[in-house]
Amino acid sequence: MTDCIECGCCDLVCPSHIPLTADFRQAKARMRELADEKARAQRARERFESRNERLQREHDERDAELAAQKRTALEAGPDAIRRMVEQAERSHSTNDGDRESRSMDFQRHEAPFVTPPTDVSSIMRQVLLALIPASLACVSYFGFGFILNPIVAAAFCALGEAAMMRLRGRPERGRAR
Repeated sequence: MTDCIECGCCDLVCPSHIPLTADFRQAKARMRELADEKARAQRARERFESRNERLQREHDERDAELAAQKRTALEAGPDAIRRMVEQAERSHSTNDGDRESRSMDFQRHEAPFVTPPTDVSSIMRQVLLALIPASLACVSYFGFGFILNPIVAAAFCALGEAAMMRLRGRPERGRAR
C-alpha cells in the first residue's frame, strides 16, 4: 500500500473496472488517521504519566516536610512549642494594627470630570434623560403607539410594588400615613 504512487495505471488495466487508485487513496488516508490517533494517544499517555509522577513527587515532598516539622517539634519539647505559638500570636496581633493603619492611608481619588450621584432619584433622573433620544427615535420609527408601552409597564411596576409593600406590612412609598 505504501509503495503506490497513485499514478492511475492500475485503474486502466483492471478488467473489472474497479477504481483501485481511489480505494488506495482512502486506505492511505485511513492509515494516516490511525497513525495520528495512535501518536495522540501516546502523547496523552506520556502527559498522564508525567502528571502522576509530579503529583506523587509533590506528595512525598509534603510528607517529608511534615515529618521534619514533627521531628523538630518533638525535639524542641512542649515548652518551646508553647513559646513559639505565643510569639506568633503576639507578632500577629501587632502586625494587624500596622496593616489596618497602612490600609487607612490609601486614598481614593475620583476623576475630576465625574460627579457621583448622591441619591437614587438623581440617578434615575439621569437615566430618564439618557432615554429621551432613544424614545424619540422609537416614536419616529414605530409611531406614537410606542409611548403606550412604557406607560403601561410603569403602571404595572407601581401597582406590583404597592402590592408587595402591603403584603410585607410596610408603608407604601409616595403615600403619607
